[in-house]
Amino acid sequence: MSWLGLYFCSSQDHEQWPQTQQWIARVAYEYSDQLTWLDQVTLVVEIQKSQKLYATPETLLTHLTETLRPLRQQYRLGTAPNPMAAGLMARLGTRCDNQASLMNVLDHCPIDLTPLPDQAQKSLYRCGIDTLGAFNALPIDQRVRRFGQAINLHIQKLYGQQPTLIEPWHPQDQYYRRIDLIDPITSKQRLQHYLDKACEELKSWLIKRNQALTAVMIRCKYERPGSANQSDLTFELTLAKPSFDQQHLKALITLKIDQLTIERPINGIVIQCESTSQHTPSSNDLFDRNQQQGDWPQLLDHLKARLGERAMTGISPYPHHQPEHAWRWRQPDQVNDLDDAKHRPSWLLPEPVACHRDQLVLKQGPERIETGWWDNNPCQRDYWIAQEPNGRTLWVFHEHKPRMGWFIHGIFG
Repeated sequence: MSWLGLYFCSSQDHEQWPQTQQWIARVAYEYSDQLTWLDQVTLVVEIQKSQKLYATPETLLTHLTETLRPLRQQYRLGTAPNPMAAGLMARLGTRCDNQASLMNVLDHCPIDLTPLPDQAQKSLYRCGIDTLGAFNALPIDQRVRRFGQAINLHIQKLYGQQPTLIEPWHPQDQYYRRIDLIDPITSKQRLQHYLDKACEELKSWLIKRNQALTAVMIRCKYERPGSANQSDLTFELTLAKPSFDQQHLKALITLKIDQLTIERPINGIVIQCESTSQHTPSSNDLFDRNQQQGDWPQLLDHLKARLGERAMTGISPYPHHQPEHAWRWRQPDQVNDLDDAKHRPSWLLPEPVACHRDQLVLKQGPERIETGWWDNNPCQRDYWIAQEPNGRTLWVFHEHKPRMGWFIHGIFG
C-alpha cells in the first residue's frame, strides 16, 4: 500500500485554518476515500488505488499539486508504505516508495525531526539516542522499560512493525464556504465573479456526494469600522426541483444580484447549503424528444428570484366538507398530498349564482353535503353535474337550508 503525506508548514491564519482544512480534505477526497489528519497540519491519503488511473505516480502528484495551487499555502509532499511514516516523510519532503528505502531514511532520521513530544525527545537525547535507527536497534523490552509503551508503539508504526489504525475523514453533511476578500468589493460585477467561482466548487461537492441542491444561503459580510453594526447583505435561493445545474444556479444568482443594493464595501462572502436531497435522474422516455421536464421548475425558480418568494403561490386541496373551504394556499413547487377521488371543478365561483332548473340537463348526482350545524353555519345541499344548452358543464346544487332553490357553484374547464 502507498500513502501520500501533505505537511502544511505555513498555516499562520489559525482562525481560518479549520475551514481551510475542510477545503484541502475535500480536494484530496477526489483521489481517495481513505484519508485522515494525523495532526492539525499533516494530512495522509492512501493513493495506491488512485495511481491506476494515472500513467505514472508523478502524474498523480502533479495533478494534485495543480489542484491545491489556489490555496496559496506552503506545503511539502512525502510518500511511504504506511500512513504514520507518510506524515513524517512529508515533514522531511522525502519519497519512499518501498519498505527498504523507508527503513534507510528512518534509520538516519534525527529524533528532533519527528513529531514526538518535546519531553520524549529530551528523554531519548539524554540516553544518547539521537536517531530513530538507534532507538529501533534496542531490544523491545528495553525500549518499553526505559521510555514507555507509547513512544515504542509510535516508532514501531513508523517502521510498519505495528498497524496504524486511522479514522477516515468524510465530507461534512452541510456545505459551508467562507471567502475572505483581500480587497473589499463594492460592485455587483465583482460579487458575481466570486459567486460564479463558488458555484463551481459547490457543484463539485454535490456531484461527489451524489446530492442535489434544494436551497442555498449567501451572506455578504460588510466592513464594520469602529462601532458600526450594520446587518450583512443576505439572500437565499430555493429550487423548485432538486438540482446541481451550475448554469441554472448562476442565472438565479444573477437575478438576485441585480436587485441588491451594496451600501458598503464587502470584505467576506459566506455560502452555506444545508438543504440537499439524494440526486435521482429523471426517467424520461428514450424516444420522446418533446419532453421538457426541467422547464417548469426552472421557470418557477426564475420567477421567485425576480419577483420574490411571496409573489408566487399555488392552490392545494384541503379536506373539508364544504367545497368553498376545501382548499388552501401553498408553495407553487409543493406537491399535492391529498388524493381526492371526487369529480369536482377546479373553478368555483366567489359566490353561488341562482339558476333555473328547467334550463339544465342533470348528468350525474346527487352528492349530498350536510354539515356546519355545529358552528352556526349550516349547509344542506344536493350537488349535481349538469349541462347547459350551449354545452357548458356546470356544478350545481339544490339547497334545502338555509335557502331554497338551485345555484351554480362551479364551472368545469
